[in-house]
Amino acid sequence: MRCLLPLSMMCAALLAGCSTTDSCENIEDINAQRRECDELSKRIRQTESVVVRTNLQEIYEKQCVDIRFYRDGFDDKQVCSANRDKNAEKK
Repeated sequence: MRCLLPLSMMCAALLAGCSTTDSCENIEDINAQRRECDELSKRIRQTESVVVRTNLQEIYEKQCVDIRFYRDGFDDKQVCSANRDKNAEKK
């Protein structure tokens, strides 16, 4: 019985640690996604073909309008800079 209690506590701590998610998003990923959306928007404006424009608009909606940040109620407070990430790892 004495071994069972510490073992169960370690398992509970391990499961609790694995279940937490980092709500902090990498600013570089967000900026790359914004650049891709800007480039796609530019291609939509420059395209003369109606069929191609429609396809590009559908892609834009999927990749830029319905992105995870908007679906999950993204908040600017969740954006982490590289310096904050490095400081968090040192602790």
